[in-house]
Amino acid sequence: GSILSLCEHMGSLKHLKFRTIGAASLSRVEEVNSMQRAYNDMCLTIEVLAKFVPTAVIRDIVVDKNGKARRLHVDRKNVTSMFSDIRGFTSISEAIEPSDLLYFLTKYLTIMTHVVESYGGVVGEILGDGILAFWNTPDLVDDHQAKACACAI
Repeated sequence: GSILSLCEHMGSLKHLKFRTIGAASLSRVEEVNSMQRAYNDMCLTIEVLAKFVPTAVIRDIVVDKNGKARRLHVDRKNVTSMFSDIRGFTSISEAIEPSDLLYFLTKYLTIMTHVVESYGGVVGEILGDGILAFWNTPDLVDDHQAKACACAI
């Protein structure tokens, strides 16, 4: 059962479900135990990476059906981009306490990321108070121009 359980856990990674194997379920067979622990480490690493890299990119790397993730490649396609930042951010940042600024910025960026993703976009980069978002990459998005405009509004 330990190896089959490990295979089942590894299969859930392609859906970005980070299910680690609990200590009570670790095998007493040294080699299997070692594989289970390595899986747990990999799972935690991917989970942390997913906090900083768009989910679509992580999924493409984990699944990697055609080996593209292992090599430098370019897909030629139309992409829509949007840059957004907070008007007057410098003045705001100078007027409030650093801990309040951190809370404000974290809340704002979290909400904006959810808004971009709800319109089919991907946040490619966060630059201070600015967000650079893309549509139609890495995944194809139907009507990406309209979705980006709706997001901006």
